[in-house]
Amino acid sequence: MSAEGNYKQRALKNYKANPSALLASSFAFFLLCLIAVGLTIVYPLLGLLAICLLVLPFLFGFTALLRSYVIEKRPPSNKDLLAPALSYFRQPYLGAYRVMTNILKTIGFFFIAFIACVLLSGYILSQVNAEFAAVLNDTLSLYIKGDPISALTALENAEISALWLNYSETFAIGVAVLLFAFFIHNYLMRPMIQFSRVVLPGGAGAFHYQKFYERTRKGFHRLGLRDGMLLYFVLPLSLFVPMGIMMSFKIDPSIIIVASLATFALALAAYLPYYLLLVMEYFIDNKKAEMEAELDVFYEIKRRMGSGRMAYSSDGRDLDSIIANLEKSLQNNDEKENDGTLK
Repeated sequence: MSAEGNYKQRALKNYKANPSALLASSFAFFLLCLIAVGLTIVYPLLGLLAICLLVLPFLFGFTALLRSYVIEKRPPSNKDLLAPALSYFRQPYLGAYRVMTNILKTIGFFFIAFIACVLLSGYILSQVNAEFAAVLNDTLSLYIKGDPISALTALENAEISALWLNYSETFAIGVAVLLFAFFIHNYLMRPMIQFSRVVLPGGAGAFHYQKFYERTRKGFHRLGLRDGMLLYFVLPLSLFVPMGIMMSFKIDPSIIIVASLATFALALAAYLPYYLLLVMEYFIDNKKAEMEAELDVFYEIKRRMGSGRMAYSSDGRDLDSIIANLEKSLQNNDEKENDGTLK
């Protein structure tokens, strides 16, 4: 543990030192999220593009800004945010959050959540609501008779069943948004690795983060559960509580989606500076895991290339030399930890 205290205490100290500057950045993040929400209502693909082209690059730039604040002790300012945000679109940082992979996973979970919600809520409603049970029986009768189009039309025309389908879709959208945030959350430390050490190309960089994440995953998710409470408490409540309240008043689903996503974005933006500082301090405390992960990468490269006695880096060092230097750095790090001198 650092002499300044554990990572939670250090994160809180850094947050209290410059709350206005950090909240100014989080407000800008909130505005970008609102733009994405508004575009989603106009056309879902536009909202998705806004997330990819505005929200995530800002998150990347904000992470770089906080790194300068925490490590280099530079006061945070939105003026220093644009350049790193734009670098998100260039190698080697492009793909830091594995956006396409996470979008595809989110789409899959959306359909799973929608089907599960339709089946579960449909069963419950059929047991407690006679009107809904009658509509459902009529629909099934038409479907069994070989007229699926009329069955679907009857289901959509009945007010209670149309509301049931629309609200099931609304709930599934909420689940998908929360899961997408969770998937991106799992890659929050990847830019920190890219900023702090030599960026490994292509698949090696992904393998590097995979190995690091395997070593730190348990403690990292504890941030969201015990220390930060972001993923497992604040965000779900900010999304589903207003959604549930508005559903109870039978408000139009499009209004529910906009309002729920807006409260979700507000909670996320308000909590983001402190949570990123928390993740940053946790990352700093896991320097050894980062070095071990980098060593694993070069072990794997050497295994695939066969003999390690060949030039690998631009200065002509061979793999054996790189691995030896990393092993020595790791040994020195262990000695400092044992002596209690590692900060």
